[in-house]
Amino acid sequence: MTDKKTDLNYKIAAMEPSTSSGILFKKEDMQVINQAADSLEYYENQNKLLKTKLRQLTDKYNELKHQYNKIWEENHNIRIVKKAGEIS
Repeated sequence: MTDKKTDLNYKIAAMEPSTSSGILFKKEDMQVINQAADSLEYYENQNKLLKTKLRQLTDKYNELKHQYNKIWEENHNIRIVKKAGEIS
């Protein structure tokens, strides 16, 4: 959080003042900018977390799908063997 906030503050400080008084932003504006930076970091962290969870759930789904297909094939093979053993 502090790295991005510091980086944002550094970029803001590097900007040339656009007013005659030399003040680039008011204190209230800086609070809004800092809140926006915090929100941005929060959403980036949420995005990383959700991507990780999605990857984990996708892997789990694929594993379960593979197990299901394996069991279905075994069941199908057992039915074939049962039918082959019947006397017509």
